[in-house]
Amino acid sequence: MAVGTMFGPASIEETSTVPYAYVEGYGADISCAANDPRMSGTLTAIQNFVQLAPGLEGGYVRPGTARLVADGGTWLVEFMGSTQPGTSAYTGNTYSYLYTGEGDLTGLSAMTIWLSTGMGLWDTEGVLFPGPIPEFPSLPEPAE
Repeated sequence: MAVGTMFGPASIEETSTVPYAYVEGYGADISCAANDPRMSGTLTAIQNFVQLAPGLEGGYVRPGTARLVADGGTWLVEFMGSTQPGTSAYTGNTYSYLYTGEGDLTGLSAMTIWLSTGMGLWDTEGVLFPGPIPEFPSLPEPAE
């Protein structure tokens, strides 16, 4: 389970006509509690995202980076999240996180899925594994 507080945005820039906006530097401090202490700590996320319909009820796609300070080390995190237009900003979110360990966590990686369940509340599940995050395979040739 994770509980978070949002801060920012550092800047909002309209990059096309409404209903789209590009938001840069939006942040969150999230307290993470997991059954493995190596995945528990404070996650500080900085997000850059495209807001499909500015405001609390709009959809978005959010790529971002984060740092999770946990017992024994730090995780460097890349993530992608989304909400469908018309759903609540607090209950319609799904995020996928990829973690690379540093410090005592060097040589470990993790992947988690986050589902929002209310204002600042998340259900999470994932896997922690040895070695680097696997590279994506090459794309197959187009079907003829």
